Amino acid sequence: DYKGNLLRVTRYGSNWGVAYAAKPDFVKTDTKNSPTSLFVVDKSLLDWTRYTYSNLGKTDQYCPAGNHGSIIHRRVKRTLPPDFQLTEEWIQRLYAIARSTTRQTQHSGICGVCLLQTFQMLAELQEYHSQRPLSAGGYFFDTAPNTDPFISFRQRYPLLDNTLTDAINIFGPSYNTTWLLTLAYAITMLPQYEWTLSNTFNTRPEILSYISSLINSPPGSIWLGILRWRRPDGTFIGHSVPILRTSQGLVVIPTNVSSSRTLENFRQSLIPSTDPNHIITNLERPNVTLTRFTTIELGGLYQNTFDFLISNNNCTGEGEDRRGTGNYPSSTSVNQCSGDGRCALPL
Repeated sequence: DYKGNLLRVTRYGSNWGVAYAAKPDFVKTDTKNSPTSLFVVDKSLLDWTRYTYSNLGKTDQYCPAGNHGSIIHRRVKRTLPPDFQLTEEWIQRLYAIARSTTRQTQHSGICGVCLLQTFQMLAELQEYHSQRPLSAGGYFFDTAPNTDPFISFRQRYPLLDNTLTDAINIFGPSYNTTWLLTLAYAITMLPQYEWTLSNTFNTRPEILSYISSLINSPPGSIWLGILRWRRPDGTFIGHSVPILRTSQGLVVIPTNVSSSRTLENFRQSLIPSTDPNHIITNLERPNVTLTRFTTIELGGLYQNTFDFLISNNNCTGEGEDRRGTGNYPSSTSVNQCSGDGRCALPL
């Protein structure tokens, strides 16, 4: 643990299977009931963690459990198609999300307004690309100009917000970098997707070279960009943006924009480009310089066994592809497994 103690578990005796922490010096004489410090984390535990997050954020794929046909039919539609373009309706929707901010906004852990807006943009692009974009409300928070989006987010998903706030303590010192914590946030907010973390690029030539590789990616690819800017006084600031590869080039979608920024100016920033120098300009702002660049690619749907086994309560959630209760799953809320009737949680 964070104090240097070792995690142990007994293999025999009345407390068989009970985990405890022991000081390194004590481990040498700790032989009663044959304890061990060898732990294997099964993939099912990771799947259960994702399922829990999906229930908190109401991102379960379908309900009731066991309805395989409908989810298989939808999977093709859920991938951003290579011919997707940002129409005027989409531009206005992204503008509405980006303007949902105030000068003094809240945050959850390391998740500030720009990251929350990035998650909302990514989620809505993936969810509604084959339809018209939303004109009100939002995937995670209700869009409104000059309004703190965390107010709506916390009202709608209080336990999901708590998870973000506690992420640093939950994931521990092994996730003490911005990009690893952001990856943990991505899995928490949108657990139904695969996420792939890139290397971190710290020099201008490295960043330009990596941007070139993004430009050469297949159309329909989409990333969460993690930026570190340097101010003129030498201090650093973090930022995040969605990055989209269309058939015409790469698009950096601005987040956390000022109320004075016009729709026309926002529209101009969404013109696709295949010039790495132009892209890096879009990744910067006046008076700040990009000094570190990392991406997390949003991939296909994550194959989670529990999606096929468990559903909760009355299957309403927030509609198609937005099933869940907003609470932690419990034995009283589980209502259907692969067969008929109720079932116990597999823990």
